[in-house]
Amino acid sequence: QSFIEWHDVINLKDKELSNFIYEKKLYFLIDLAGYTSNNRLQVFKNKPVPIQISWLGYCNKTYINEIDYMIADPYVLSEKENKTGQKVIRLKKIWNSHSKLNEVEINKLPALSNKYFTFGCFNNFLKISDEVLDTWSQILNDIPNSRLMLKSSVNADKNYKSYFLKRIKINLNEERIIFLNYEKDKNKSLEQYNKIDISLDTFPYNGNTTSFESIWMGVPVLTLKGNNFISRCGYSINKNLNLEQLIAKNKKDYIEKAINLASSSNLKNLNTLRNSLRKKAMVSPLFNTSALAENFSKELIKISNRDHS
Repeated sequence: QSFIEWHDVINLKDKELSNFIYEKKLYFLIDLAGYTSNNRLQVFKNKPVPIQISWLGYCNKTYINEIDYMIADPYVLSEKENKTGQKVIRLKKIWNSHSKLNEVEINKLPALSNKYFTFGCFNNFLKISDEVLDTWSQILNDIPNSRLMLKSSVNADKNYKSYFLKRIKINLNEERIIFLNYEKDKNKSLEQYNKIDISLDTFPYNGNTTSFESIWMGVPVLTLKGNNFISRCGYSINKNLNLEQLIAKNKKDYIEKAINLASSSNLKNLNTLRNSLRKKAMVSPLFNTSALAENFSKELIKISNRDHS
Protein backbone atom coordinates (compact mmCIF):
# COMPACT_ATOMS: atom_id res chain seq x y z
CA GLN A 1 0.00 0.00 0.00
CA SER A 2 1.45 3.33 -1.14
CA PHE A 3 -0.67 5.69 0.98
CA ILE A 4 -2.93 5.73 4.01
CA GLU A 5 -5.37 8.37 2.74
CA TRP A 6 -6.43 9.53 -0.71
CA HIS A 7 -8.39 12.73 -1.31
CA ASP A 8 -9.69 14.11 -4.61
CA VAL A 9 -9.21 17.87 -4.18
CA ILE A 10 -9.44 19.05 -7.78
CA ASN A 11 -12.63 21.00 -7.12
CA LEU A 12 -11.30 22.80 -4.06
CA LYS A 13 -10.23 26.41 -4.54
CA ASP A 14 -6.69 27.34 -3.50
CA LYS A 15 -7.76 28.79 -0.15
CA GLU A 16 -10.00 25.81 0.57
CA LEU A 17 -7.23 23.39 -0.32
CA SER A 18 -4.71 25.28 1.80
CA ASN A 19 -7.04 25.09 4.79
CA PHE A 20 -7.74 21.40 4.15
CA ILE A 21 -4.01 20.60 4.13
CA TYR A 22 -3.39 22.74 7.21
CA GLU A 23 -6.11 20.92 9.15
CA LYS A 24 -4.47 17.59 8.29
CA LYS A 25 -1.40 18.76 10.24
CA LEU A 26 1.04 17.45 7.62
CA TYR A 27 4.75 18.21 7.84
CA PHE A 28 5.80 17.89 4.17
CA LEU A 29 4.02 19.07 1.03
CA ILE A 30 5.50 18.17 -2.37
CA ASP A 31 4.70 19.99 -5.60
CA LEU A 32 4.83 17.89 -8.79
CA ALA A 33 3.71 20.53 -11.28
CA GLY A 34 5.74 23.71 -11.00
CA TYR A 35 4.62 26.20 -13.65
CA THR A 36 2.96 23.59 -15.85
CA SER A 37 -0.76 23.79 -16.59
CA ASN A 38 -3.34 23.45 -13.81
CA ASN A 39 -0.69 23.95 -11.11
CA ARG A 40 -1.55 24.83 -7.51
CA LEU A 41 1.40 27.05 -6.70
CA GLN A 42 -0.82 29.52 -4.85
CA VAL A 43 -1.38 26.77 -2.26
CA PHE A 44 2.38 26.67 -1.73
CA LYS A 45 2.45 30.45 -1.43
CA ASN A 46 -0.04 30.02 1.42
CA LYS A 47 2.45 27.71 3.20
CA PRO A 48 0.01 25.27 4.86
CA VAL A 49 2.82 22.97 6.11
CA PRO A 50 6.27 23.55 7.67
CA ILE A 51 8.35 22.09 4.81
CA GLN A 52 7.49 22.42 1.10
CA ILE A 53 9.38 20.69 -1.71
CA SER A 54 9.47 20.97 -5.52
CA TRP A 55 10.00 17.74 -7.47
CA LEU A 56 9.65 16.15 -10.92
CA GLY A 57 7.16 18.24 -12.91
CA TYR A 58 9.29 21.38 -13.08
CA CYS A 59 13.02 20.71 -13.17
CA ASN A 60 14.17 24.14 -12.09
CA LYS A 61 13.86 26.63 -9.26
CA THR A 62 10.34 28.02 -8.88
CA TYR A 63 11.54 31.27 -7.23
CA ILE A 64 8.74 30.88 -4.71
CA ASN A 65 10.28 31.65 -1.34
CA GLU A 66 7.78 29.49 0.51
CA ILE A 67 9.13 26.38 -1.26
CA ASP A 68 11.99 25.24 0.96
CA TYR A 69 13.74 22.60 -1.15
CA MET A 70 13.93 21.13 -4.60
CA ILE A 71 14.98 17.55 -5.32
CA ALA A 72 17.96 16.91 -7.58
CA ASP A 73 20.92 14.56 -7.97
CA PRO A 74 24.73 14.98 -8.34
CA TYR A 75 24.47 15.25 -12.13
CA VAL A 76 21.54 17.57 -12.77
CA LEU A 77 22.70 19.95 -10.05
CA SER A 78 26.05 19.47 -8.35
CA GLU A 79 26.96 21.33 -5.18
CA LYS A 80 29.50 23.51 -7.02
CA GLU A 81 27.08 24.40 -9.80
CA ASN A 82 24.05 25.25 -7.68
CA LYS A 83 23.79 28.99 -8.29
CA THR A 84 20.03 29.12 -7.75
CA GLY A 85 20.22 29.85 -4.04
CA GLN A 86 17.63 27.12 -3.57
CA LYS A 87 18.21 24.53 -0.85
CA VAL A 88 18.55 21.12 -2.47
CA ILE A 89 17.74 17.58 -1.40
CA ARG A 90 20.33 15.78 -3.49
CA LEU A 91 19.49 12.11 -4.01
CA LYS A 92 22.50 9.80 -4.31
CA LYS A 93 22.14 8.52 -7.87
CA ILE A 94 19.26 10.02 -9.83
CA TRP A 95 16.50 12.55 -9.15
CA ASN A 96 13.74 10.15 -10.18
CA SER A 97 13.14 6.57 -11.25
CA HIS A 98 10.37 4.75 -13.07
CA SER A 99 8.46 1.58 -12.40
CA LYS A 100 9.28 -1.11 -14.92
CA LEU A 101 7.25 -0.79 -18.11
CA ASN A 102 5.48 -3.53 -20.05
CA GLU A 103 7.92 -5.94 -21.67
CA VAL A 104 7.05 -5.09 -25.25
CA GLU A 105 9.26 -7.04 -27.66
CA ILE A 106 12.36 -5.25 -28.92
CA ASN A 107 13.27 -5.76 -32.58
CA LYS A 108 16.70 -5.77 -34.17
CA LEU A 109 18.22 -2.47 -35.26
CA PRO A 110 16.03 -1.22 -38.17
CA ALA A 111 19.06 0.14 -40.04
CA LEU A 112 20.38 -3.43 -40.54
CA SER A 113 17.47 -4.25 -42.83
CA ASN A 114 16.44 -0.78 -44.00
CA LYS A 115 18.41 1.08 -46.62
CA TYR A 116 18.59 4.11 -44.37
CA PHE A 117 19.28 5.17 -40.76
CA THR A 118 16.40 6.49 -38.67
CA PHE A 119 16.86 9.10 -35.98
CA GLY A 120 13.86 9.76 -33.78
CA CYS A 121 12.48 12.08 -31.15
CA PHE A 122 9.21 11.46 -29.33
CA ASN A 123 9.48 14.49 -27.03
CA ASN A 124 6.83 17.17 -26.80
CA PHE A 125 7.06 19.26 -29.99
CA LEU A 126 7.21 22.42 -27.89
CA LYS A 127 10.70 21.34 -26.76
CA ILE A 128 11.98 21.42 -30.35
CA SER A 129 13.55 24.85 -30.72
CA ASP A 130 14.94 26.41 -33.89
CA GLU A 131 18.42 25.69 -32.51
CA VAL A 132 17.55 22.00 -32.19
CA LEU A 133 16.07 21.95 -35.70
CA ASP A 134 19.20 23.53 -37.13
CA THR A 135 21.37 20.93 -35.38
CA TRP A 136 19.23 18.04 -36.56
CA SER A 137 19.24 19.44 -40.09
CA GLN A 138 23.04 19.47 -40.08
CA ILE A 139 23.08 15.82 -38.98
CA LEU A 140 20.66 14.76 -41.72
CA ASN A 141 22.50 16.80 -44.34
CA ASP A 142 25.76 15.06 -43.37
CA ILE A 143 24.07 11.64 -43.56
CA PRO A 144 22.07 11.70 -46.83
CA ASN A 145 20.82 8.18 -46.21
CA SER A 146 18.99 9.10 -43.01
CA ARG A 147 15.55 10.09 -41.83
CA LEU A 148 14.03 11.78 -38.81
CA MET A 149 10.93 10.32 -37.17
CA LEU A 150 8.94 12.56 -34.84
CA LYS A 151 6.03 12.02 -32.49
CA SER A 152 4.89 14.45 -29.83
CA SER A 153 4.49 13.11 -26.30
CA VAL A 154 1.17 14.96 -26.26
CA ASN A 155 -1.46 15.05 -28.98
CA ALA A 156 -0.37 17.66 -31.53
CA ASP A 157 -2.86 19.26 -33.90
CA LYS A 158 -2.34 19.33 -37.67
CA ASN A 159 -1.69 23.06 -37.68
CA TYR A 160 1.33 22.62 -35.47
CA LYS A 161 2.71 19.88 -37.76
CA SER A 162 2.35 22.24 -40.72
CA TYR A 163 4.10 24.98 -38.76
CA PHE A 164 6.87 22.57 -37.84
CA LEU A 165 7.43 21.58 -41.48
CA LYS A 166 7.65 25.22 -42.51
CA ARG A 167 10.37 25.74 -39.91
CA ILE A 168 12.47 22.81 -41.06
CA LYS A 169 11.94 23.05 -44.85
CA ILE A 170 14.50 25.82 -45.05
CA ASN A 171 17.33 23.34 -44.60
CA LEU A 172 15.86 19.94 -45.37
CA ASN A 173 13.63 18.02 -47.78
CA GLU A 174 10.42 17.48 -45.85
CA GLU A 175 10.04 13.96 -47.29
CA ARG A 176 12.79 12.85 -44.90
CA ILE A 177 10.70 13.92 -41.90
CA ILE A 178 8.19 11.29 -40.78
CA PHE A 179 5.43 12.11 -38.32
CA LEU A 180 3.86 9.39 -36.23
CA ASN A 181 0.44 9.84 -34.71
CA TYR A 182 0.07 10.19 -30.97
CA GLU A 183 -0.79 6.77 -29.54
CA LYS A 184 -2.87 6.46 -26.38
CA ASP A 185 -2.38 2.71 -26.01
CA LYS A 186 0.82 2.29 -23.95
CA ASN A 187 2.04 -0.92 -25.60
CA LYS A 188 1.45 0.45 -29.10
CA SER A 189 3.21 3.66 -28.09
CA LEU A 190 6.25 1.67 -26.92
CA GLU A 191 6.21 -0.40 -30.12
CA GLN A 192 6.78 2.80 -32.11
CA TYR A 193 10.35 2.91 -30.75
CA ASN A 194 11.00 -0.20 -32.85
CA LYS A 195 10.94 2.08 -35.91
CA ILE A 196 13.99 4.13 -34.87
CA ASP A 197 17.71 3.45 -34.44
CA ILE A 198 18.75 6.32 -32.15
CA SER A 199 16.77 8.87 -30.16
CA LEU A 200 17.91 12.49 -30.38
CA ASP A 201 17.30 14.43 -27.19
CA THR A 202 16.04 18.01 -27.32
CA PHE A 203 17.99 20.85 -25.72
CA PRO A 204 18.07 22.90 -23.61
CA TYR A 205 14.80 21.27 -22.46
CA ASN A 206 15.57 17.55 -22.34
CA GLY A 207 13.17 14.66 -22.52
CA ASN A 208 12.36 12.77 -19.34
CA THR A 209 9.67 10.09 -19.54
CA THR A 210 10.33 9.63 -23.26
CA SER A 211 14.02 9.00 -22.55
CA PHE A 212 13.13 6.30 -20.02
CA GLU A 213 10.74 4.75 -22.55
CA SER A 214 13.29 4.87 -25.36
CA ILE A 215 15.94 3.18 -23.23
CA TRP A 216 13.43 0.56 -22.07
CA MET A 217 12.85 -0.27 -25.74
CA GLY A 218 16.57 -0.62 -26.42
CA VAL A 219 16.95 2.72 -28.19
CA PRO A 220 19.80 4.78 -26.70
CA VAL A 221 19.39 8.54 -26.37
CA LEU A 222 22.01 11.01 -27.58
CA THR A 223 21.88 14.03 -25.27
CA LEU A 224 23.68 17.37 -24.96
CA LYS A 225 24.89 18.26 -21.47
CA GLY A 226 23.60 21.72 -20.57
CA ASN A 227 24.31 24.10 -17.71
CA ASN A 228 21.18 23.79 -15.56
CA PHE A 229 18.70 21.23 -14.25
CA ILE A 230 16.30 21.06 -17.21
CA SER A 231 19.18 20.69 -19.67
CA ARG A 232 20.93 17.95 -17.67
CA CYS A 233 18.20 15.35 -17.28
CA GLY A 234 19.56 13.36 -20.24
CA TYR A 235 23.07 13.71 -18.84
CA SER A 236 21.99 12.21 -15.52
CA ILE A 237 20.13 9.38 -17.25
CA ASN A 238 23.11 8.40 -19.40
CA LYS A 239 25.58 8.80 -16.51
CA ASN A 240 23.51 6.36 -14.48
CA LEU A 241 23.70 3.91 -17.39
CA ASN A 242 27.47 4.45 -17.85
CA LEU A 243 26.80 5.56 -21.43
CA GLU A 244 29.35 8.35 -21.59
CA GLN A 245 29.61 7.98 -25.38
CA LEU A 246 26.04 9.31 -25.67
CA ILE A 247 26.71 12.56 -23.80
CA ALA A 248 27.73 15.51 -25.98
CA LYS A 249 29.64 18.51 -24.63
CA ASN A 250 28.29 21.00 -27.19
CA LYS A 251 26.41 21.16 -30.51
CA LYS A 252 29.49 20.30 -32.57
CA ASP A 253 30.12 17.23 -30.42
CA TYR A 254 26.41 16.30 -30.63
CA ILE A 255 26.54 16.36 -34.44
CA GLU A 256 29.80 14.41 -34.59
CA LYS A 257 28.52 11.75 -32.19
CA ALA A 258 25.30 11.35 -34.17
CA ILE A 259 27.26 10.88 -37.40
CA ASN A 260 29.60 8.33 -35.80
CA LEU A 261 26.71 6.41 -34.22
CA ALA A 262 24.97 6.16 -37.59
CA SER A 263 28.06 5.00 -39.51
CA SER A 264 27.78 1.60 -41.21
CA SER A 265 30.81 0.34 -39.25
CA ASN A 266 28.95 1.00 -35.97
CA LEU A 267 25.63 -0.69 -36.74
CA LYS A 268 26.57 -4.05 -35.23
CA ASN A 269 27.69 -2.34 -32.01
CA LEU A 270 24.46 -0.37 -31.95
CA ASN A 271 22.43 -3.55 -32.41
CA THR A 272 24.33 -5.21 -29.54
CA LEU A 273 23.55 -2.24 -27.31
CA ARG A 274 19.90 -2.39 -28.39
CA ASN A 275 19.68 -6.04 -27.34
CA SER A 276 21.24 -5.42 -23.93
CA LEU A 277 20.00 -1.93 -22.98
CA ARG A 278 16.76 -2.95 -21.26
CA LYS A 279 18.57 -5.44 -18.99
CA LYS A 280 21.23 -2.82 -18.29
CA ALA A 281 18.55 -0.25 -17.41
CA MET A 282 16.59 -2.66 -15.21
CA VAL A 283 19.53 -3.06 -12.81
CA SER A 284 20.43 0.64 -12.91
CA PRO A 285 19.04 3.49 -10.76
CA LEU A 286 16.64 4.36 -13.62
CA PHE A 287 14.22 1.61 -12.67
CA ASN A 288 15.22 0.93 -9.07
CA THR A 289 12.23 2.59 -7.41
CA SER A 290 12.78 0.86 -4.06
CA ALA A 291 16.31 2.28 -3.74
CA LEU A 292 15.08 5.74 -4.68
CA ALA A 293 12.19 5.51 -2.20
CA GLU A 294 14.58 4.49 0.59
CA ASN A 295 16.99 7.32 -0.25
CA PHE A 296 14.10 9.78 -0.53
CA SER A 297 12.55 8.85 2.82
CA LYS A 298 15.90 8.99 4.61
CA GLU A 299 16.46 12.53 3.34
CA LEU A 300 13.03 13.62 4.60
CA ILE A 301 13.68 12.01 7.99
CA LYS A 302 16.99 13.90 8.19
CA ILE A 303 15.20 17.20 7.60
CA SER A 304 12.52 16.37 10.15
CA ASN A 305 15.07 15.31 12.78
CA ARG A 306 17.14 18.44 12.18
CA ASP A 307 14.11 20.69 12.52
CA HIS A 308 13.03 19.00 15.75
CA SER A 309 16.45 18.75 17.40
